[in-house]
Amino acid sequence: GERLITSTELASHGIKSTESKEAATAGGHTIWLSILGRVYDVTSGGPSYYGPNGSYNFYSGRDASPCFHSGQNNEEGASAKLEFTNT
Repeated sequence: GERLITSTELASHGIKSTESKEAATAGGHTIWLSILGRVYDVTSGGPSYYGPNGSYNFYSGRDASPCFHSGQNNEEGASAKLEFTNT
């Protein structure tokens, strides 16, 4: 089923860029990201892409929708505010 995941809970499944790959997934830690309200567990592709020094590390533990909307796939794009307008 579906459940509500808060931004705080999502952030707890992020990986700090300063962590080692081993520490990033130690103790069953999972790596999550969100796109347009859906949360994805990306642990299986995990540390190589979303872990420390991974090219998509900035996605982990956050809403990555702004990156996909703008095509700006970096920390700046991930931090951008996503706004929708009615036309």
